Amino acid sequence: MKKLQSLDQFREFIDTGFEIEFTLNGKGCLIEPDQDAEEFSPRRELASTEQNNLDYIKKFKDTNAVLEFKIEGKTIKDQWRNISNIEY
Repeated sequence: MKKLQSLDQFREFIDTGFEIEFTLNGKGCLIEPDQDAEEFSPRRELASTEQNNLDYIKKFKDTNAVLEFKIEGKTIKDQWRNISNIEY
């Protein structure tokens, strides 16, 4: 999938627990279930997939917290239209 159809679609992918790899403003990212949380937990984590920066970025208590996280001064939910190259 190259582009998202809606913010609700992205929210559904996160809620379902998919590992979601995507590009946002030219930077590679990965959202996945929190590896330290119990199975089927709503907890998620965000990591960079950039070759020069394969670091974990942040852990979140749930999907809403993911979508409220700011990257380059804007929340992810306000930038969903800029997400491309999405794979899950």
